[in-house]
Amino acid sequence: MKQAPQKLGTDTGSVNNWVMSANQSTPEVGKGMTKLGWSDRTAYEVVHVSGDGKTIYVQEYNWKYETSYYDGDTILLDLKPAKYKLRYRYKNWWQMHEDKAISKWNVIFGIKRTYRDPHF
Repeated sequence: MKQAPQKLGTDTGSVNNWVMSANQSTPEVGKGMTKLGWSDRTAYEVVHVSGDGKTIYVQEYNWKYETSYYDGDTILLDLKPAKYKLRYRYKNWWQMHEDKAISKWNVIFGIKRTYRDPHF
């Protein structure tokens, strides 16, 4: 399953996200996934992959930072309760709701990265 890479200026305004979108890894249960937005990135974990590999369920991560004088910064991860169903169709991953595609997701597997652009 080869996902179509993002188009710079149309799908994304971030050169970093555009370069990352060329990653062609496959989904695996327990591995990370990053959703690439216009300028933001959101981390998820793959919790289910169908037998044909074309349907997956993912959960978004909650990122919490704690700072200590002795240990430095610590990142605490836990999963939000909501699961999202994604289906691979037409060379892209689509969020599904009651078997209808509602939005296209540009994703990369094997990487968990969250970034919020402070300019928006």
